[in-house]
Order: sequence, then C-alpha cells, then structure tokens
Amino acid sequence: MATDMTIEQEAAERFYRVKDRNDDYKIDDLMAWLDTPEKIDAYAEVAKSWGKLNSVNPEEVATPPLASTSDPLQPALNVEPSLMSIPTPIIGQFRNRLLGGFVTLVILAITITSYIGLPTRHHANIGEIYRFALDDNSQIMLESNSQVTVYDGWGNRTVELISGSAYFDIVTNKDKPFRVLVNGITTTVLGTQFNVTRLGSDINIAVKEGRVQVENGNNDLVILQDNEVVAIGQRQMLSKQSNMDVDRLMEWRNGSIHFDNAPFEAVVARLQNYYAYPIQFVNPSTREKLVSGTFNHNDVPGFLAAVSELTGVQFEQASSGSIIIH
Repeated sequence: MATDMTIEQEAAERFYRVKDRNDDYKIDDLMAWLDTPEKIDAYAEVAKSWGKLNSVNPEEVATPPLASTSDPLQPALNVEPSLMSIPTPIIGQFRNRLLGGFVTLVILAITITSYIGLPTRHHANIGEIYRFALDDNSQIMLESNSQVTVYDGWGNRTVELISGSAYFDIVTNKDKPFRVLVNGITTTVLGTQFNVTRLGSDINIAVKEGRVQVENGNNDLVILQDNEVVAIGQRQMLSKQSNMDVDRLMEWRNGSIHFDNAPFEAVVARLQNYYAYPIQFVNPSTREKLVSGTFNHNDVPGFLAAVSELTGVQFEQASSGSIIIH
C-alpha cells in the first residue's frame, strides 16, 4: 500500500479490500491497522458514507452506491466496481471484533486507572500549612503556596510536586513503594519521613529517618539515610551531604524558615511562597548577597527590614503591595 496516502485514503482502500467472506487474514490485517482513534474514526466515516453497517440484508451481498464526483473520498478509492461488494458476514465479524476490542480497551483502562489511581490535586494557599492523608494513612504536609498531584491506587503511591515544599511521613509497604516525582527527579521510599523542596529548577531532598533512593533523568542514583540531604540544580547533578541538621530544614512545618548564608535571590524565591504580591530586584548584584536569619511565617516585610539593617540593602513596599529590592 502506498505510504504517501492520507489516513482517509488508507481507510477507504482497506474498506474495499475486505471483500472475501472467509478471508480472516484481511480482517486481521484491518484490525491491526485500526490502532489509533484517528484511524478508527476515518474507517467509520468511510463505512458510514456507504450506509452499510446498519442496513445490510444478512442473506445478501451488499453493493453500495458509487460516490458522486463531488465526494471527497472518491479520488482515494480508485477501485473496480466489482470490488465494492462487502459481504454481510465480514461486516458482522468486523463489528463484533471492533466491539470486543472496545470492551477490552475499556476494561484495560479501568484496570490501569484503578491500579495507578485518579490524579488528585492538593494546594496550600499563601500563608497556610495544608495537611492531608493517603488511603493508608501516610501523612503529607504542604508548605505555603505549594502544590502536588497525588496518584493513590491499589498498586501505586505516587506524588508529583508541582511547586513549593512537602513533608512526607510514609507508612511502610514493601509491596507498594511510595514515589515522589519532581522535575525529572524520582524519589522512591518504602517507609520514611522526608522533605522535598522545589524552587524553580532547584530541588532539595532531606531525610529525617529511613532510607530513600533518588534518581535523576540520567539514571544517576544516590541513597539517602537519616540526616542526609541531596541538592539538585538545573543540570540535575546529585550533590549529597551527610550529618545535616534536617530538623532545621523542616522547621517550616512549625512556622519558621532558617537561612544560612543563602543567596538573596534564593531567599526571596522562598519568601514569595508566603507573599501574595511580587517581590522584585532592581539591582542584579543584590541577588548574589548572602543572607542568614530566621523568617517567621506571614511577616515578609518584617524579615526584609531585618535583612536591610544587617546588609544595608534597601527595599520599598508599593501601594499595590509589591516589594522592590534595590
């Protein structure tokens, strides 16, 4: 068959190739070709144009009327009139197989969906710490302005971190590992307490207790255990650190965030999760200044005022609520 045909032209040609009452090969070939919704729709349109699927006499061989010269499918057909007879048993066999295929696909879709779980979106509003539980009572806590999508099926426990930070206290289940997906990074655990933070392309994963496996898009692996952290940047390099004060990294759960010689730009990116209006830099060099301190939730202007006193960096709050850092 020519490879430069459109789907509609291929559908028309295959429609007329199925002409022998007991030629299972041609039917199997047709069913193999009907592997996408577009092909099925195209084939159905060809069959519908001849009006044969619902109007054939079971005892007769049907001969559809020829299409008019204005029929858009006519140039694609180019078939001898003697080949335009479609035996009823073939139509019935095709319809039964197609119906059976649809039923199989529906059952398969339901099975896969129940195994994976329907996606459920959870979001913490600005200034809010949001808590929820999975069906097995695993606990998840979202930092202010954080968002996740959860897939909790009978064979799967997966959370995709869209933005912000999330803390996980996961019930052990060796038959149903728990996974966190974030920007191409996969963290797999059996049962543990850990934290995942995403700020743009920067990802930080900290384990309070237990053991997790972290894998990037290049199939590089790192294993984290108690009080270990891995930092991942734009190039997805895995940088592991041990003997960390993980509790300090997770203090956002209790209403505060600690910064220790962090670039001001990274600090502002974290503060933005707690502030409804834009925080913008005017001077690019200010972004690189190192900042240390403790931020208490819901007091962004107060924290910036303290930073201003320590570093000399000036900022102003517009009447619209936005903050400009000079």
